[in-house]
Amino acid sequence: MKCLFKTKQMGLILILCIGLPMHTAMALRVACVGDSHTYSGGTSVPDVSYPAQLETILKQLNPEWETKNFGVSGATVLEQGNLPYIHQADYTFPWKWCLDPNAYELALAYEPDVVVFQFGSNATMNLKNIGLIDEHFLADYNALIQTFDELPSKPMIVICQPPPMFDPMYSPCATILKEQIVPLVTEVAAAWHAPVVDFYTAFQDLRHLYKADQMHVTAAGAKIMADMVAEAILRMTVGPDLNGDGIVDTLDMHIMVDHWGRDDSACDIAPAPSGDGIVDIQDMMALAEFMEPVDTRLIMRLRLDEACGDVTNDSALEYDGILNGNPMWMPADGISGGALQFDGMDDYIAGPFVLDPTKGPLSFCAWVKTSEVGQVIVSQAGAMNDWLSIDSSGRLTTGLSYPSSILTSTSGISDDTWHHIGLVSDDSGKCLYIDGVEAATDKALPILPSNGSLHIGVGKELDPDSFFTGMMDDIRIYNVALEPSEIAELAK
Repeated sequence: MKCLFKTKQMGLILILCIGLPMHTAMALRVACVGDSHTYSGGTSVPDVSYPAQLETILKQLNPEWETKNFGVSGATVLEQGNLPYIHQADYTFPWKWCLDPNAYELALAYEPDVVVFQFGSNATMNLKNIGLIDEHFLADYNALIQTFDELPSKPMIVICQPPPMFDPMYSPCATILKEQIVPLVTEVAAAWHAPVVDFYTAFQDLRHLYKADQMHVTAAGAKIMADMVAEAILRMTVGPDLNGDGIVDTLDMHIMVDHWGRDDSACDIAPAPSGDGIVDIQDMMALAEFMEPVDTRLIMRLRLDEACGDVTNDSALEYDGILNGNPMWMPADGISGGALQFDGMDDYIAGPFVLDPTKGPLSFCAWVKTSEVGQVIVSQAGAMNDWLSIDSSGRLTTGLSYPSSILTSTSGISDDTWHHIGLVSDDSGKCLYIDGVEAATDKALPILPSNGSLHIGVGKELDPDSFFTGMMDDIRIYNVALEPSEIAELAK
């Protein structure tokens, strides 16, 4: 796997080579698509453009990065406007400010991993284009992005705001740019869930970095653009994944807390671009920008993605599990990342008390793979019966409502293939799920309080014949009754 490095001298995002998300190694081909701000900044010398300087920056981090400039001066996203970007081959260019009249087709053929779009200024430059903005700008911009999104390379999308204009002769254009184009570009980015590189705001106070035309930036201005785009790309492709599991979550936050107050290069990610020599609140706030949305209903999640050790970390709150016996970490064999292999003899996970099933709703979900029958998936010490088991026929069962009858699924799961299982309990009863589909339901409620610690992979009394044989992955406990659609989504 290729690793991107940042040093204090490079002045970009600090990344440890301890395991980056898989797409980092793939996201190496960058296509810059846009108008004159992309092509060359309004000159016939594209080697001062932001794409040219972007390539230099990225290659310093990893020599396999490649950036190509597909900008066309005067181009617009408006398909019926003057010089539409997608119809360049239909025009004879009276100037040299274009790398190739087929830039659009060449950009698609390049099959990039990242596409950086920068359009908007030319929509304001003549009456024909201005008349098309309200009805066509959003649709045409989205259509352009769609053509790249459908490429086999499935590129990541970055969208740049056009920089402001300052020359008085362009004042009507500048007003349209500010009041119409900038908000519309923001809408486009939101529709594609793409990061916005805000050249417009960044250059409002940088008029001294403009050329004489007061519309295009100098080489120094293009360097700032390149830095901004590089940061956006690296944030998308890497991010502060401190433990290298491909996700920025509370586990990364715990790592940052463990290094609090130190000069630790892995965690000192703010202020941009190179940190300040200490892990502090600025770094925590920067980390939070990358974190997955927090589902406050999720009170325990054991991803089981560790590769070694006798602790499995809870990425929801602080209900870490302790491995007992000698279960084996299987880093490449899980549904998502790794999994944990139980031997059926003495392996199990001991967790703390998480919740009492009689005190409110709950949902338990996990992935399991086993060929054995008559074993326990999850239980609670001291309870009258186990939360979830596999009976002698290989069917999923719960005795959570003891002394009421046991709820049993109609189908089995002991076929040595991965199955997503779920148990949902609330004030209307219980429901079992297998592979996202309801497998059994009743109206019996848990009635006997259960205040013991959690056992995963063994029964409540650690009976020898209750130990689980097989693998488990992504164990979750919620303090709500998940909807059927939510269970189905987790089972995908």
